[in-house]
Amino acid sequence: MNAIELKNINYQYKEFQLNDISFEVPQGFVIGFIGANGVGKTTIIRLIMDLIEPNNGEILIFNQKMKNNAVAIKDKIGFIYSELYLNDKWTIKKIENYIAPFYSYWNHDVFEHYVGLFDLPFNKKIKTFSTGMKMKLSIAIAFSHQAELFILDEPTSGLDPIIRNEVLDIIQKELIDERKTVFLSTHIISDLEKIADYLVYIKDGEVVLNDFLDHLLTQFKIVKGDSN
Repeated sequence: MNAIELKNINYQYKEFQLNDISFEVPQGFVIGFIGANGVGKTTIIRLIMDLIEPNNGEILIFNQKMKNNAVAIKDKIGFIYSELYLNDKWTIKKIENYIAPFYSYWNHDVFEHYVGLFDLPFNKKIKTFSTGMKMKLSIAIAFSHQAELFILDEPTSGLDPIIRNEVLDIIQKELIDERKTVFLSTHIISDLEKIADYLVYIKDGEVVLNDFLDHLLTQFKIVKGDSN
């Protein structure tokens, strides 16, 4: 079964457009969704999450349309933004009290485990957190409600190399599970070298590649060298 399936999606807003986007996200794998900044990765994620409407086409999550069963489907999704869109005057404790009722399977013990693992202070305001700490909090939230699909929108953007590698290690360790699917959007190719099984490459509003990484590596070779 596919965790996500896009069929002939077209979308236009002002001068920007997506053209006949079709791809599948197989369940149980880590999918790298790659492309330069501004090519439409975040727009496609917003379409998947039913935050905006396509002009035409169909999007299925676990073989269901979001509009037909939005609450149950979103209950299964752990979403990690590149930024934490929460009140920065709140503490982690207050954030949990706000978020927990939205999820049927929220687990306080699991959340507390990750907050402790990431060495995050429960009673300090979010505005005192570094970018890396905010990202770890986003991960802790996503990991704490028995999600089956994890959608990560540029999770390492703006992080220094040490914290970026730490975040990727966390994702790799915690989410490599045949029951879980990871859809990782990034423009940083090195982010995918350790963890991706499958690649979807978008360029100029169109899908250029869509295949398992092992198969792509047999079809293409990367040549490195100086300009001479």
